[in-house]
Amino acid sequence: MGQVPNLVAAHFAFDARSKAVADVTLELLTTFPPSNLAPKRLVHLFARSLMEDALPDAFHYAHASRLSRTVTRMALKARGAFVRYALSPREEPLYGQQRPNIRSDPNGYTADSLGPFPKRCPVKHGTRRA
Repeated sequence: MGQVPNLVAAHFAFDARSKAVADVTLELLTTFPPSNLAPKRLVHLFARSLMEDALPDAFHYAHASRLSRTVTRMALKARGAFVRYALSPREEPLYGQQRPNIRSDPNGYTADSLGPFPKRCPVKHGTRRA
């Protein structure tokens, strides 16, 4: 296990509010093209296939199978190769605000306003998990 998963396992614990944010985020992924054309279960599996082991544990998600992880990584590598070798480089930059499918707050936001807003640390320090 790498350094980051060890850090996550040592300092993060399940919190229902954090899981609610994660659930909404996964659901949001199903609304963006081209994911909006795929079954939601497949998009959720794809997202979980990219997560390191500690993250599904922290949110009480099922772990993706080794086959799912392998297929996901192969698909991303194939897409990267296609983009690199089959598509022509852009001659003009394309900025996010020029794309019709980019959704954002038109008035902007600050990270402090995004939530959730815990009153205290949700991790019970000094207790050991099995």
